[in-house]
Amino acid sequence: MLGHRALEATVVERRYDPPGTGGASYRGSGNYYLVFEAREGDATARYTFQVTQAQYQRFQEGANVQIILVDSNLREIRRLP
Repeated sequence: MLGHRALEATVVERRYDPPGTGGASYRGSGNYYLVFEAREGDATARYTFQVTQAQYQRFQEGANVQIILVDSNLREIRRLP
């Protein structure tokens, strides 16, 4: 489903690929990923997105967030109260 979606989600996992592993180059600082679980109707969906180092550090496991998706790409993460 393409288009704009805002989903309430929980950060369930954080992953880091050091330089030279996974898809990370040897020159960079590595790749950072957040894994989210969100309810969509009666189902629970799991999303994994590459994020910035700042986002990786800001959102810990268990954080309740709103993720904004545009054409199935992560556009923004907002902390929920």
